[in-house]
Amino acid sequence: MVQSQITWLSGISGTPLHRFAFTRAAVSAESQKEQNEVLFAKVRKRQALLGISWRNALTTARKVANAFGSNSLDESIQPTVLWEPAQARNTNDERSEWSVKASLGVPLPTIWAEMGYTQAQIRQFQQQQQQTITEQKQL
Repeated sequence: MVQSQITWLSGISGTPLHRFAFTRAAVSAESQKEQNEVLFAKVRKRQALLGISWRNALTTARKVANAFGSNSLDESIQPTVLWEPAQARNTNDERSEWSVKASLGVPLPTIWAEMGYTQAQIRQFQQQQQQTITEQKQL
């Protein structure tokens, strides 16, 4: 009975059945990938919905702070919600993808952003690159 309820819950929620299994039995990588896609699609959908809700909550909080607080917050700036990508990460595949993009001429700051670096870190990388170029020209 418990197993049938777990199977039902997996089907209804879109959660891969192997996530409910408490055994050491291995599920093939390809099977896991296929099952996880349903879960990742659900996560991406929730991210979109919750992103809108978070943005609205932050906008409302700013309006309340401006109405009743002592400081004034700039209302022309719209809050944005950024989520980590909802996908299984394969470092080797990502490295290969970034290498191909670099060889095709995709700007390095774009690739660095995809790698997860912040804008401050990217600016620092660019400054270091410029400094290296300047030093090489002086030689």
